[in-house]
Amino acid sequence: MKIKFIDFKLKKDFDRIVILHYCHFVILLLLIFIEFVNGYLGFLSALLKTVFFIFIYKMFFKMMMNFYYTFWTFSFFILLYMLIGLWQGLFIYSYPPIGWLYFFAILSLLIECYFISSPLYYPRVSWWEYDFRYRDDLKIEISSNEKKLIGRLTDIRRNAGCVVLFESLKTGSIIDVKTIEGNIELVAEVVSKRFNTLGRGIVYGVKFHFNKQEDRNNFLSLCRFFENKKSSNKKSKYHKLDERQEHV
Repeated sequence: MKIKFIDFKLKKDFDRIVILHYCHFVILLLLIFIEFVNGYLGFLSALLKTVFFIFIYKMFFKMMMNFYYTFWTFSFFILLYMLIGLWQGLFIYSYPPIGWLYFFAILSLLIECYFISSPLYYPRVSWWEYDFRYRDDLKIEISSNEKKLIGRLTDIRRNAGCVVLFESLKTGSIIDVKTIEGNIELVAEVVSKRFNTLGRGIVYGVKFHFNKQEDRNNFLSLCRFFENKKSSNKKSKYHKLDERQEHV
């Protein structure tokens, strides 16, 4: 389920994410060397740790490049390791340089996670919700090259969104997005394309264009409408569950 890039600007932004990824990897290897030199790690322990992290980061890098959602599981455990290392450096070893290096590794990992958490790379998915009536999405109409298509807006954050369609669009295409409910209209550019599992449609990452203040206002209105829809779906779902329990 590899993502396809279109836009050079997006590719340039992703290159920064790759640099941040290598940054905390190199810092962790440097920390192993410093802990070995200062006697906090034995030779065998340092060697095993180095081999382990090279292996882990090889898989971690593959997950990031292919946009697998297991990237977040790896990020969590690596962050946990860094936090433990920070605590050891400051309070067990009482050696501030180790603490500072762990701090910079944590910072680079968190910045990487922030940049890559955009809908363009990792759209939020309600994988646990099987009933389409309660999915966190909006039905939309897409206009592209005089064609009108019906799709779903499943995520909207940080001036970007995620659109799911069964029809194929070229990356780089400019599309008009209009919500079926509320009639909110926006212009967007298709900048990423993810081929989902069979029967689930194609997932497009789109960047909204704000050529005038009205476009920005429409985007903010859409964000509020999207959140209100999510809240309404949750209330409806729990109301139905309460009704079922009462009839049992």
